[in-house]
Amino acid sequence: MVTSRKMQEVIIELAAQHGIDLRRPGAYLRLEMPHYDPLVIEVLHEHLVNVAHVYEPYPGKHIADPGIAFFTGYDLWVPIEVTMRVGGYRIYAVLSPEMDDIVSILPARQADLAEFAEIWADNIRDQHWLEEGVPEDVPF
Repeated sequence: MVTSRKMQEVIIELAAQHGIDLRRPGAYLRLEMPHYDPLVIEVLHEHLVNVAHVYEPYPGKHIADPGIAFFTGYDLWVPIEVTMRVGGYRIYAVLSPEMDDIVSILPARQADLAEFAEIWADNIRDQHWLEEGVPEDVPF
């Protein structure tokens, strides 16, 4: 299985900068920046973090585009599922019932997702989310 070190690093930096505990289910950060869809980080489970740009085609409708869920129970994060406006939802790994281990994976597709996550992490840095992202207190 292929990890996403760059995305792990940038999300850990953003979480630290904004006081978000990435091990606490329910922890949430939404950053706004002009000319970009909001960037949302949400801890879904102790070992599952979702990162998404949230597209809002009209008020009240929110679509992750893209959104990637990362299994964080290993030293390095593993991207396991993706949601995109075009292409829909795809899952490339199955977690144990306790959600503390990956028990099955589609290797080629998961590797492609990890490559995409690395490119996206570079974009997050290049777009200056660390310096210019402004937190919004209200979850969507």
